[in-house]
Amino acid sequence: MTREVPHRWSPASRLMSGPRRLFEFLEPIPPSWRAGLGIAVWVIFFLLWELAVRTGFVTELLMPSPLTVLGTLVKLLATPEFLWDIVVSVTRVIVSFIAAAAIAVPLGILMGAFRTVEAFWSPFVSAWRYLPAPSFIPILLMWFGTGEGPKLALLFIGVVFFLITLIMDYTR
Repeated sequence: MTREVPHRWSPASRLMSGPRRLFEFLEPIPPSWRAGLGIAVWVIFFLLWELAVRTGFVTELLMPSPLTVLGTLVKLLATPEFLWDIVVSVTRVIVSFIAAAAIAVPLGILMGAFRTVEAFWSPFVSAWRYLPAPSFIPILLMWFGTGEGPKLALLFIGVVFFLITLIMDYTR
């Protein structure tokens, strides 16, 4: 009994198989189609957004057009203060992610490899995972004040429990 090899797309196979239909169930598509469709969805999104603003479907005060947003972004990127704000924000994200990974990677591996570790930690992780991170803001402000502490803690809380679960599942 021979096993059939799944069909792979190639220019030659298209010529031999006749015209290609757009929607074939689980049929591979050529890389150029994948790239083209990926770009097309964003072009359509921005065109619809622009159309919604120009026709008055949405108020430009609440949802400015993509061209307005792009123009404002270019102006902001020209200011040193905005560039510094970007550096500070990216640093916060990186520091928080490293701290979360320092806890999540070993714990996730242990939970995925040992059922007893999973049985111990899973109720705790599951309880915190579904709480929205912004709900911690008041208590983080009380604990850490208004400096960098609550910002880093909020980013940490927002990722650590999902990362533990992701690593546990991948390890398993």
